[in-house]
Amino acid sequence: METDAPSPAGMAWSTTEGFRLKGKEAGRVCIAPEMEEVPPFAMDFARTGDEAGRWLVVADEEGYVTRIDTHAKCADGGEETERDGCMRKTSQFLAHPNAIFDVQWTAGDTQLLTASGDQSVKLWDAQTEQCIVSFRGHCGSVKSVACHRDGAGNVFASGARDGAIMLWDVRTSESCTCCMTGETYRKHVGKVEEAHARMGTGKARKRSRNGRGKHALHSSVTSVLFLRDESMLASSGAGDGSIKFWDVRNLQNPVNLTCMENGEQGDRISARKFGITCLSADRTGSKLVASCNNNVIYFYDVLRPELGPVKSFTGHSLQGFYVKADISPDGKYIVSGSNDANVYIWNTSQPYDSPYILKGHEREVTAVKWSPTDPDRVATCSDDFSARIWNVSHRIESIASKVLQPSTRHNVQAPCTPPVHTRSACVPTPLHGPGPSAVLEEHNTALAQRERRKRQLALDHFFLR
Repeated sequence: METDAPSPAGMAWSTTEGFRLKGKEAGRVCIAPEMEEVPPFAMDFARTGDEAGRWLVVADEEGYVTRIDTHAKCADGGEETERDGCMRKTSQFLAHPNAIFDVQWTAGDTQLLTASGDQSVKLWDAQTEQCIVSFRGHCGSVKSVACHRDGAGNVFASGARDGAIMLWDVRTSESCTCCMTGETYRKHVGKVEEAHARMGTGKARKRSRNGRGKHALHSSVTSVLFLRDESMLASSGAGDGSIKFWDVRNLQNPVNLTCMENGEQGDRISARKFGITCLSADRTGSKLVASCNNNVIYFYDVLRPELGPVKSFTGHSLQGFYVKADISPDGKYIVSGSNDANVYIWNTSQPYDSPYILKGHEREVTAVKWSPTDPDRVATCSDDFSARIWNVSHRIESIASKVLQPSTRHNVQAPCTPPVHTRSACVPTPLHGPGPSAVLEEHNTALAQRERRKRQLALDHFFLR
């Protein structure tokens, strides 16, 4: 029987059948300005050029943006992966007088977009940290921004708590001046009102225009995201439990819509709608994940959205709208924060396996990001007022080799951390019974049957809703 050896301090191990993952914290930095207790809300890696994957920006509740060099060396010249505190906070500036809920690099990583609770979006010069232009039009906190995939940084979309999706063009010459503050700002070039309005009842709710006695309730837009088709925009809401796809050339009506499964175990009878906290797509824009506050992450095929979610991933804790998830650029892995202070990682090809757990944060883990250049590098931030970088190494093990060489592995965490118990291996290895080939064949048959049942549930849900 084989057992993993204890890991060095700062390492977190977690294993499941067919996959092994090792995660080590490569560095951490306190985000709070002047040692204040300010939780970070959003982060993004630089994505283009020679500096891609090096620079990380983190935005927090007080409206500060912090720029971090994740490749910085230790003061004594040691390697960054050998001790804590190796990331260097290079600059920090106040971008908004209110919380920042989203931040993105744009225009070849020379500029930054920030979305804030002050109902505005601002474009910043990343080097001088000066505001280039402000964008106003929303009547609620701006929750999400998404840059167009052409990389030019001229067009972007935003979603806000007022239920509206707005399209903006930096090149537009139309601007206005606020009579109270004197601030000059740009106006939107496209708008969808009540993009995710949830149907309900009640006298206080606004009556819809369809004349059928139903009422529309404003629902916050939690995420917007441009997909592989440069004219296609995906959006999610806080209350209607759906993902909508919009053609930005004509924002009148969504061109497609997909819903998640309602209730436990794909129950189509339950009418409860769970909100979606965020959307994330792989590098090609063809694989989409939606993090839902029913403790499930749903996986969609953008080429066939009418099928609904084709996979789902569980194991983490998600209550509220601050915990986010992200799919790796190659589409092979999903990382998510959690209310229990852990970081969870799933292999997208093995949805029925237990997630892999990274330990180190002390409070709820909120924003997470994969490095755009290194599939083994993950950034996370937490309500413990820190941002951390993890080096994650992984290798796929065939099921046949596991059958030939049975082993029982145990989780090994960093010292002073309570043990985490994961599910046992999916493929049992009896002491007396069928050989490896028979067990492997039985396992593959069971996986195929589960996949067919799941797809049938998705089809039934689509045609019966």
